[in-house]
Amino acid sequence: MLILWCYTRLVGSEELTDMTLLVNNLKLKAMKKIFIVVVMLLPLLMSACIDFAKIKEKVTGTEEPQKENAVVGESGLKGEDATETSETAKAEDDASTKEEIISQIKKAWRNKSISVVSNSGAPGIKDFAKAFCLVYPDYGPNKCLLEYVNNPSGYVRGDGKSAITDKSSNGYLKSDFEYQYGWLTECCYWKRNNGHRLVAFWLEESHESGWEDCVVAFYDYDPQTGVMTPETSLCDMIEKEVKRFQTYNLRLPIEGKDIEIYAVSYDNDENMTDEGNYKLVWNGQTFKMKIEH
Repeated sequence: MLILWCYTRLVGSEELTDMTLLVNNLKLKAMKKIFIVVVMLLPLLMSACIDFAKIKEKVTGTEEPQKENAVVGESGLKGEDATETSETAKAEDDASTKEEIISQIKKAWRNKSISVVSNSGAPGIKDFAKAFCLVYPDYGPNKCLLEYVNNPSGYVRGDGKSAITDKSSNGYLKSDFEYQYGWLTECCYWKRNNGHRLVAFWLEESHESGWEDCVVAFYDYDPQTGVMTPETSLCDMIEKEVKRFQTYNLRLPIEGKDIEIYAVSYDNDENMTDEGNYKLVWNGQTFKMKIEH
């Protein structure tokens, strides 16, 4: 203020007025330039703010999840198509699961004895089957077979239930999903000359062109101890004979005493390249391998 008072005394009031107008004019021009710069930078600032918001959402996990569309792709999946796709995926998961279970049983049974309980004197095929399925209940056919032997008259085949073949008088049982899933468990036993029982279990997972995975397990049942002990020598004999083949199938006898084995190999186009037929012939105590062709 002191400087302004001194300046007025030196130059006069009129010249001061002209100076004030000049300053105001300069201020106006500066403000116009600032406004133009702000207008030019505004879109860039807005874009930067949006990008920052997106980065913040990703880092903090607050980004709104995308909603699944009812229609997938150009053709889309609706109604029955979506249901069939879901069922196909479930079937593939089931197939993977059962293969893993068979592989686990294949590794475990050789080192595991099984106690057998019978409420009616000498055990029969239902008692042997129950004992085995209690140890390996996760395999679908075993689960159904266990349900059946616990309540034969109350078992009704339906969704998720296998077909049961009960030939108990011949010492034979089978739990079979047939071609719905292609997996089964069958079992039977033979009376040995020494008073023991030889008990066999065959588990199979198959498809149209062959057998994906399978396992055969033999046990010697001692009536004095009530225990089934793994008898691995018979499995070793079978595997030694059929090892040159890609896979094999085994059928326990519903009638008679011999076991039939069919071995086969395929090329990459699933054309059969080799096959062999064998028979395990019962001699009253054990089996002998016979080559059919």
